[in-house]
Amino acid sequence: MPEVNIIVIDTESTNTNLISSVLTNRGYHVSLVAGGRQGLNLFDTNKFDIVYLDMGIIDIDPLEIISEFKKRDVDIM
Repeated sequence: MPEVNIIVIDTESTNTNLISSVLTNRGYHVSLVAGGRQGLNLFDTNKFDIVYLDMGIIDIDPLEIISEFKKRDVDIM
């Protein structure tokens, strides 16, 4: 299986730890961040195939984050 890079953006550490554990055990490479700004910064320096975004993020409007990701990589899911 080719390496799949996933970014998880969620403020709840319980959620991120569980998601990371499940995905990592299935062979995915997972990067965790606790906020939208951190997610955007990491996105600028890494290539991600999938974004998991908690829609309750409060430091940036989640829809703005999605829009920024799409501007930077039109193939992101």
